[in-house]
Amino acid sequence: MTATAPVWTKSAVPAWVGEILDCLDHGTSVRRELPGGGRVHIDRPLPFICLHATGDNSQFAALDLATASASYIVVPEVRAAAPLLEALGRAMLGMFGAFIVVEVAELEEDRLLSPDSPFLPAFETILTLQDRPAVLSAAEAFTEAMAEAPVKYRSPRV
Repeated sequence: MTATAPVWTKSAVPAWVGEILDCLDHGTSVRRELPGGGRVHIDRPLPFICLHATGDNSQFAALDLATASASYIVVPEVRAAAPLLEALGRAMLGMFGAFIVVEVAELEEDRLLSPDSPFLPAFETILTLQDRPAVLSAAEAFTEAMAEAPVKYRSPRV
């Protein structure tokens, strides 16, 4: 999301989303179970949130990575987070001028160079973004930071 998003009001969101936004407006952290399953955890307003869809509950590394963040949502499926992500994105857009959703997931299986390869393949980071200067600038900074990130046994490919 970028600073050109349309204006919205809390009355246009489900009550539980409004309660979460009220907490953030008052500087209160959020720890809440979500309707339909899942959880939201926000220590403080930040210009990003990590999102993990649990699916069949087999992506333990992705779950651990997402929940290590100061701001995350874990849901059974991505669609379940849509009302909260939309409202949260607009609220954080007003505070920071931009908002990024980082979806954390795992490949079904590693794509090894060969069956007996001693090296793990690069992990993949996929950016989906709008063609706007602020978004492109943020994506470029993210790409540069990921390329330098120390990750055990793997290298990033963005």
